[in-house]
Amino acid sequence: MDKPIPIPSEIEHVFGEKRPNTRIYERDGTQAEYRVWTEAVFSVCEGGAVSPGGASMFGGISRASVHNRMEDNKLTAFIFRIVKGAKTGITEGRDTPYIYVPVSEVKAWAEEIKERGIKQGKVTPKETEPPKTGWVQDFLAWKKKWQKKGG
Repeated sequence: MDKPIPIPSEIEHVFGEKRPNTRIYERDGTQAEYRVWTEAVFSVCEGGAVSPGGASMFGGISRASVHNRMEDNKLTAFIFRIVKGAKTGITEGRDTPYIYVPVSEVKAWAEEIKERGIKQGKVTPKETEPPKTGWVQDFLAWKKKWQKKGG
């Protein structure tokens, strides 16, 4: 069920160097370049992108598991390091890189985990479903209506 997001060949270079035997793209640059790079990442990641830590909200996926999956060529990742000393008026660098992974790939992975848990009897299908009442249902109903209108 591992389906990577498509990266258009004509702009693949925008994301930086591709680490061998992975789907990890790495780029260094200024804060100004980071803003454009981020827009590029979010343009190709249908459904958006999250940090490795943010992936946990989709099904108990740990940050460490995200990094392992990235290294195992099972998850696309985009990494950007702000160049030290790049005076932009906002920052002069950052010790840790920005990392984004596509939400669509994380959701597919979470679905695999859910199905495995159900098959192994660790959870029931009902336990994995969102509540049918309250604000969750209000949002899901609105989203469905919004999507029908072309949103």
